[in-house]
Amino acid sequence: MSNVTIIPGVEKEKYCVGIYARVSSTKVEQLRSMSNQVNGLIQVINNNPKWVLTDVFMDYKSGMTTKREEFNRMIDMCKAKQLDIIITKSVSRFGRNTIDVLTTLQTLVDLGIRIYFEAEQMWSDDPSTRVYITVATAVAEGQVKERHENITWAIREQIRNGTSPLYTKPCYGYKKDDTDELVINHQEANVVKMIFDKYLEGYSIIGIIDYLYYLKIPSPTGLPQWSKRTIEKMLKNEKYAGNVILLKTINEINNKGFIENIPNLYNPKYQVVNNHPAIISVEQFEQVIQEIKRRSNVSYDEYGKAHRKDSKYSSKVKDH
Repeated sequence: MSNVTIIPGVEKEKYCVGIYARVSSTKVEQLRSMSNQVNGLIQVINNNPKWVLTDVFMDYKSGMTTKREEFNRMIDMCKAKQLDIIITKSVSRFGRNTIDVLTTLQTLVDLGIRIYFEAEQMWSDDPSTRVYITVATAVAEGQVKERHENITWAIREQIRNGTSPLYTKPCYGYKKDDTDELVINHQEANVVKMIFDKYLEGYSIIGIIDYLYYLKIPSPTGLPQWSKRTIEKMLKNEKYAGNVILLKTINEINNKGFIENIPNLYNPKYQVVNNHPAIISVEQFEQVIQEIKRRSNVSYDEYGKAHRKDSKYSSKVKDH
């Protein structure tokens, strides 16, 4: 077997970034959705000093149609080496046809173009994201019901028998060792512990973000400022206590591929206790979950529908 030597690439000073956004019609609510998509992604670019907004590509047709003029224009610019990075709201916004999406991803990878899916916080060239992308786009194919059923069954079977790679998918604070098992990234784990400790000390999410910025600790994506959504997801992630629960939200099983944050109340969920080394104790994790519930102004009924409570938690941003 030949020895392979890795030759690191040269990091650019600036990266040309394109935004891709899509809605299914020109109705008022869809136009508002388009505006929200673009504005949110522009903010992501503005938060990274090495990113330069080069162009915005907006399609107003269904992802099931083949005439996506802006999408095709974006690909042409990639082939012309006018873009380095594409950011889009989510996998479901990028496309719904598995073959087309994966073919496009491979084309862009071959061109050296990276895609960032903001909702999932995933990069297209990360091998661990390929499983998610394949599932999310495959189950979105209403045209091919048989393929949908086969893929869904295969993924559920892997989850049920404990062989799914999703059980060992790394998150901030963890990395994989040579045997593909999750191990603690101690530098990041210290930040995780800090976030949990500060929340229980009474810090608000914004307060924690300000504190991390004050300490000059970059976000998981390398940005100088953490996002509110990232902190919220971390505080609710049982993986930090050494456990894994899959299919706990609708977005992991939605047959339309939409990314939603609705509790999965009626379909089976799968849990593995002591799946990997814990960064925080189970007791501290439970304390954080109870504190989140105490502060929350939203509750869910037995049907998974959100309801606003009468009183609202008033958080305090603590001084550094």
